[in-house]
Amino acid sequence: MHSITPAAPSSCTRDCVGILTLVWPGNYKRWSRGTERNGLIPAFGAIVASYALEEQIFSFQLSFGEGSELQEWIVHEPVERFDRKWGGDRTFIGVSSPHGIVPLFRASVNTGYRSLTGLEYPPLPRESEYITTDDNLDLPIGYFFSFHNLKAVRMSSSWLGMRSSTQSSPEAPLFHTLKVLVVRTSRLSPLASQTFHKLERYQEDHGLGTGEPRQDRLTEIPVCTRLVTSLSKLATLKLPQVCELEVRFGYMEKHDLWEKHVAVNARLSGLKLLNLSIVDNRALPFIDITKILEPLLALETLVLHNRKPYGIHLEAFIRIPEVLCPRLESLQIEGIRPTDQPGMMPILKSIVTLRAIIGSPLKSFTYGHWNQYPCSFQKWELVGRDGSFMMEEVVPAQRFKLDI
Repeated sequence: MHSITPAAPSSCTRDCVGILTLVWPGNYKRWSRGTERNGLIPAFGAIVASYALEEQIFSFQLSFGEGSELQEWIVHEPVERFDRKWGGDRTFIGVSSPHGIVPLFRASVNTGYRSLTGLEYPPLPRESEYITTDDNLDLPIGYFFSFHNLKAVRMSSSWLGMRSSTQSSPEAPLFHTLKVLVVRTSRLSPLASQTFHKLERYQEDHGLGTGEPRQDRLTEIPVCTRLVTSLSKLATLKLPQVCELEVRFGYMEKHDLWEKHVAVNARLSGLKLLNLSIVDNRALPFIDITKILEPLLALETLVLHNRKPYGIHLEAFIRIPEVLCPRLESLQIEGIRPTDQPGMMPILKSIVTLRAIIGSPLKSFTYGHWNQYPCSFQKWELVGRDGSFMMEEVVPAQRFKLDI
């Protein structure tokens, strides 16, 4: 391995700018080492931190490769937390060091609507433990098998797939180190029959249907507590500890997936938060919300999202208020404007007043409509036990989003 001692900038005044560029002439693999020799990037971070003075602007740029394979990374000083909001027009990676996480970034390689494949996408250092990018990618899950200690992958614009020839070994480090996974969608069940031993949070914005789920092809996520996915993908997961769940219903979803698979494979008795999101109005007739909610005795927060009235569904809270979600503290309905639908007003009022009569813990009842920006929500507030009913506008207000 080449030995390079970077020279420090000359003496600086308060207004000086220090720029240190390290040009690495060798092949990438010559400095991408195994876990036993993972000290190069932390050393870069330590160099940057040593120059991080208020009176200086210091930049450390790492370049390697040539021509179309040229990569240029800017190294930052170590931070306590790798910010999940990083991304945009840049790709960020992070590597742990004794002084925190060392962040590096390079410019985005987005090419518009066309997705880059694993062969086209410039390789990321195998030392990377954190990855955040908005690049439009179509990657096989095997792309991540060579990473030594990958902890968080946030690729919200990427597809995750699997080639028919790919063999995914359960011993791959990915299945034993990954804690956070965010992708746009996955196909061909790339995670089937695998176990993610440490995955705590998982988001797949546009999960594709994979046919009838098979009990012998489930993906096990034993410690996952927070999840966002489609109904069809949820039916393929084994989730013994899920506490916060956002489910997206689409037109092609089979209406019996929840009862036949989700209720069997996921331990829902401890569910505290549930967001039911209708991404296609044509799916509405297939949802029996009562069957979904009746077993959820520990549910505290319920969010219903759709552009059509929920009147028929909400009547369930009136018929059996003492049974349906007895611990419910917050009920939020998005996508409707009750003031434009007079027939819904009595239903909403009944939910609030009846729950007050039986001593329900319901504290917050909100609804929102987002045709205008910023979104304007209004809040139905429970007052005493005398049947009082008042409406209060909440500003500013935002649409509900489960934080992954």
